[in-house]
Amino acid sequence: MNRRTRWIVVGLVVAILVVLGLAWRAMRRTAPKPDNAAQRERKRALDQRRRLAVRQAALRARLRRIHGHGQRPQTGTSLVTGLVSSPDGKGIGGAVIRVVLPGGRVVRARSGSDGRYGLVGIPQVAERMEVWARGYQTRVFVPLRLPKALRVRWDVTLQPAQGVHGVVLQGTQPAPDAIVRLLGPGGRRPLQRTRTDLGGRFLLPLEGGMNGPFVVSASHAQFGRAQVRVSGPSEVTIRLPGGGFVEGRVVDDQGNPVTSFSLSSSSLARTGRRSSMRSFRSSNGWFRLGPLAAERQTLYAVAPGYQPERSQPVVVRSGETVKNVVVKLGRSGEVAGWVTDADTGQPIQNARVTPSEWGSRTLSSATSATTNASGHYTLRSVPGARTSLRVRASGYQPLLAGGVECSGGQQCKRDFALTPLQKGQRPGGQLTGVGAVLRKTGDGVLIQQLLSGGPAEGVLQKGDLVVMVGDLDVSNLGLREVAQAIRGEAGSDVVLWVRSRGQTEPQRVVITRALVNMPSRH
Repeated sequence: MNRRTRWIVVGLVVAILVVLGLAWRAMRRTAPKPDNAAQRERKRALDQRRRLAVRQAALRARLRRIHGHGQRPQTGTSLVTGLVSSPDGKGIGGAVIRVVLPGGRVVRARSGSDGRYGLVGIPQVAERMEVWARGYQTRVFVPLRLPKALRVRWDVTLQPAQGVHGVVLQGTQPAPDAIVRLLGPGGRRPLQRTRTDLGGRFLLPLEGGMNGPFVVSASHAQFGRAQVRVSGPSEVTIRLPGGGFVEGRVVDDQGNPVTSFSLSSSSLARTGRRSSMRSFRSSNGWFRLGPLAAERQTLYAVAPGYQPERSQPVVVRSGETVKNVVVKLGRSGEVAGWVTDADTGQPIQNARVTPSEWGSRTLSSATSATTNASGHYTLRSVPGARTSLRVRASGYQPLLAGGVECSGGQQCKRDFALTPLQKGQRPGGQLTGVGAVLRKTGDGVLIQQLLSGGPAEGVLQKGDLVVMVGDLDVSNLGLREVAQAIRGEAGSDVVLWVRSRGQTEPQRVVITRALVNMPSRH
């Protein structure tokens, strides 16, 4: 076969293969397709089984963490999830879910903002389940019986409670921890008081004999105040106006920046919560504090080695920023000493020593000192004026010790002995002073009550008017300054000028201060 013939044969073979390929493709297009529905269903079921196996493995791991490593989970325990909602189907955020298990152990959860919750390790039968949210009636399941399954959905619907209830909002968001008051006609006489929960909800019960109309007032340290009027039991929405900000600097008495400090404000301090204090680190002492309620505000600044100080009042407006506020801190003295047991003389560890006027929970962590294992403390942030120190320790009577004066740069020594609490005794407290309860009036300071066993008992009388403490005219002082002047170390004398009923001229009275027991709380 010559060369020409070979090429002709190759061409024919290629042409035949191409024709066969095109024919096969055409046949596949026109042929009926096989039914793959069953195959797809088998694949879907396999995927579902795999996902379920992964979830079960994760659940078993969580149950092992609940019941302890190396142990088998209790038979019948489940992961319980669900939705806490109102009758209209809206989720209730911040609802408390409490399950009492056999044996008395309690498992708790709180619903999220969408009302959903989850509980791990719940047996098929539990003693009880309680679901509670402010503004709604508590729902109780006794006993709690769950379906036998590894994962159980348990939705709970709560009915609105009787009384004045509702929600406090800032914009469109709930305002948790707002103080809500129910005021009588005229908006002055307080009848009920509560706080909003995490969802901003509240409930003010209307007890028998309480007749409207009422004023419902809501206040928040950051978002301000608002109120609505109601005639009786109802659901209300209170919208707070929002807050503003304060910007400025914290400097020492030479104008140099204080680089590490803590700040609070008058509205934040009223909450009495440590979380209301803000800490700052800034090379130039700069701060921006807020949001703060739109009202007249005083800033409180605390820094190690400096005297705690207040700023001049500033007016905060909603949505605005007050700028260029300067807080000056003077150098602090240093008070050190030991805290011991009054009966045994042994040192007390972890006792907390705090200047009394800065003793709120908001600022105490920044101003206080804690004793070490030998009972020693060092207080490095002391007010420049005369002050009292509050000393507390677990298992002991609290002590309010007056007459502390430690100017900037000084090192002062004060030791304290705390009285142990007797078994079953409630803490009342002790103070070093004269044992008189005071009330400020326009003419002076009125003796409102005398404490039993105090040095003022038998010397002063209820209704006496104190017009001077030593050389200090009390008409120019606030009640706090008068109390600080009267308090002092046990064994020291204080001179009071007192005008009794029926007298026109004050009489000079000298009282020796002593340790006075305060009445126990009941």
